[in-house]
Amino acid sequence: MGANSVTNSALSNVDLSALTNDSSVANLAAKSTKLYEYVQDENSNLDGFEKSADRLDGEDPNAPSAEEVVQKIMQAQQDIALYQQQIVDLAKEIEQIAKELEQEQNKLANADSERKAIENQFTQNNNKYSSIIEDIEKATSNLEAEAKDEQQGVIYQAMADYNEEEDGDWGEYLSSKLEGMEFGGSALAAIENLKGQSSSVASELGVLKTKLANKDSEIKSINSNISNLTTKLTSLNETKSATEVSLTQAQTALEEAKHDLVSEEEWALAEENNVNLSEKLPDGSPRYIFAPGKQDGKYHIYDMGNGGATLARQFGCNGGFDIIESGNGYMNNYKPGSSEEGAETIFYMDDCGNFSSDTATYCTCSPLSFDLNGDGVKTSDKIIDYDIDGDGKLDKINDSADAVLVFDKDGDGISGEDGSECFGNNTDLDGDGKKDGFKDGFEALNALAKKEGLVGGADTKLDEDDLKQLQEKYGLYIKTDGYNSNIESLIDLGITEINLSGSETVMNKNYDGKGNDLMTQEGATFKINGQEREYADIWHKKQDEGTVASPSSMQNFDVEDYDTSYVNDLINQTPQVDDDSKIDTDFSSETLNGEKSLSRMEKIMQKYKH
Repeated sequence: MGANSVTNSALSNVDLSALTNDSSVANLAAKSTKLYEYVQDENSNLDGFEKSADRLDGEDPNAPSAEEVVQKIMQAQQDIALYQQQIVDLAKEIEQIAKELEQEQNKLANADSERKAIENQFTQNNNKYSSIIEDIEKATSNLEAEAKDEQQGVIYQAMADYNEEEDGDWGEYLSSKLEGMEFGGSALAAIENLKGQSSSVASELGVLKTKLANKDSEIKSINSNISNLTTKLTSLNETKSATEVSLTQAQTALEEAKHDLVSEEEWALAEENNVNLSEKLPDGSPRYIFAPGKQDGKYHIYDMGNGGATLARQFGCNGGFDIIESGNGYMNNYKPGSSEEGAETIFYMDDCGNFSSDTATYCTCSPLSFDLNGDGVKTSDKIIDYDIDGDGKLDKINDSADAVLVFDKDGDGISGEDGSECFGNNTDLDGDGKKDGFKDGFEALNALAKKEGLVGGADTKLDEDDLKQLQEKYGLYIKTDGYNSNIESLIDLGITEINLSGSETVMNKNYDGKGNDLMTQEGATFKINGQEREYADIWHKKQDEGTVASPSSMQNFDVEDYDTSYVNDLINQTPQVDDDSKIDTDFSSETLNGEKSLSRMEKIMQKYKH
């Protein structure tokens, strides 16, 4: 069902004539519409509160957006991680190849040594073989000479003794004489021994020759491996060098993106104050995070150890506003690793100074709560629906178990309508629909008091007259029973003084065991019925965020629930508007055909509900 259909449906159940005894509904409608127009014009023309300092003017139109910078950082970090891993892998591979190369070189040295030993042995054996052969040749020559001499003597003797008649054929006779000759038996044995030695040495030379051939083949293979490993090692070193260049470029891109992410002034604040951006909190979580401000959407450096204050607020002159923007001033808490809709990309520095990223959602919203009974500011176990951050969507939060200080930002007569009308980091004092960037409720309440000139110098207290003035001008009231309870006058409750302390704040994490934090400030006290009590800033963890708040409750409108006499009071108080063109005298569904008009009407009526 659309907004208009809800509105028309709601109006169809409302007997508008019953709101007054005036029979002229058209006259009533005209005057009421006149009132609405006047309130609307007054709200749109409010001068607004001055911010605590000047904002920077004239942004560079060519400057990258936060989304572009985040993408650049993410890409640079991915590249850095990739290159770093590649370098590690390459270094391991280079180390392995270098070891293999060293092993091959050692093998080559051993193979060369072994080859030389074989070659020396081969040379020695070859020399031995040559010597044996030479001895054989000499012995054979000597034996042949000796045999020749002996044979010659036998022949001479046979010629002298030969008798043809008695001895027959000469050839046979000579052969018979030579057949029984023995030519130096010892010399022949020596020759045979030398021949045996030569055969053995020749066999050894063959073996050594085979060993030399095998060793040469082994050395050739080792040299080939060394050549391949050297080529591969050179290539890997070149790749590693190129990757290191790419890593340096990615790191440079990351540094540029980091300095694009937040302003140079914020980096300067960190440097000037010796901030170690990689510092960790006692639980191991990062102390400093880079996250977008909920107000301006730009990234800032937040100190989670100081209640989530930006460095601009923590170290800048006059809270930082006159130097640089500071987003919403305080982050105060976030839920890391979030996959929820609307989760933000945040960054933090690791121990090496490199950026690490995470996803997170903002978890807490701040309003001041007053401890009326003196037992400490507490939260309730009751989960309620209340737009704690003023973004138009109902949030599920633990209700305050104490009183909540509220005001009326838009003059609609309803104080504390949502978190923007409480005193906290979502406060919108000037009613322009934008959060004023106060770091907490203490600062927001101080800003209102200073705007009106109610405090200054040694005067840090709002007295009873001050409270009356703020009630009349800004609808300053207090809700004594949680966010959705009725408003009450501080004066009627007996609250006569609020002390605005300017001391440092202290954040107590998860102080109630429900995920809510409590920010306290020394000296933040008030007096009720003469008794001094404390007030503090509850930082609510949002349990859930629901749908857009709607005034559809008017569907169940019952006129008996309202003091209708207020209508005449409103008419009598309606100022004259010169421009009659703004007045629509036809009080019909067309007059209130939007949720905004219906919402204003509902708010005014709620103020007078019994």
